[in-house]
Amino acid sequence: MPRRRMIDPSFWDDDTLGVLSAEERLLFVACFSNADDDGRLRGSAEALRKIAFGFRDDINTADVDRWINNLCLCIRGLVRYEVDGRIYLAFRNWRKYQYIQKPTDSIIPAIPSNYHTPTIPLPDANDTTTPELEEGISRKETTKGADAPEGVVVGTVKGKIIKRYEQAVKRVLTTRDTQTLDAWIDDYSADEVLFAVTECLKEPRDKPAGYISAVLKNRRTEAQKDVPSDTPAVRERPPESIWKYMTAEQREPYETNA
Repeated sequence: MPRRRMIDPSFWDDDTLGVLSAEERLLFVACFSNADDDGRLRGSAEALRKIAFGFRDDINTADVDRWINNLCLCIRGLVRYEVDGRIYLAFRNWRKYQYIQKPTDSIIPAIPSNYHTPTIPLPDANDTTTPELEEGISRKETTKGADAPEGVVVGTVKGKIIKRYEQAVKRVLTTRDTQTLDAWIDDYSADEVLFAVTECLKEPRDKPAGYISAVLKNRRTEAQKDVPSDTPAVRERPPESIWKYMTAEQREPYETNA
């Protein structure tokens, strides 16, 4: 059953929460303040709207559904899952952060043992349609646009990332913006960055770069958790942005695993 929960002062300084909208942050507070002693609660948009926005006629279930999915994208350990046709939410490592005297057993099903983080819906390489966001640019076009950064072919995945990121930050990209994009692509992949940037465009963001970083970091963390427990431990090679500055001695343990 829900209990009184305390909000840590660090909540207001958290970089991840800082990139979310006010409604998304309020929804997050509603989730952990209404979670039971195992960190679980009903996860349907209808239930969450009633809890967090019961007095707001201007907010509908579609809004709440979109916001809760954004929370699960950005916040490590918040999982939305389905059991027997019902949708639930759960906080992983709940007992690590919440001290509960005489806890009550949850009546909500636990996260299924075979649950895995949903796969990122990567762009279809054969897709020749022109999304509205692309302003007439399709994947098949090969002519470099007048406003495209030097060396970037319009219509490639990176070209799409640049166009969408310009829309997210509402300006022509600066050198620093381009360096940020390059670092993301080095650390993750162009398709993952395209997914995160596209997600960012679904809601107006005061800090689009922070939101995109949170989505990428959370996806990497969740993907690592999904590795089966019987998989041999392997030291994963650091991102290229770090690797290129490492000495031969520092690289040796990672190259041994290759």
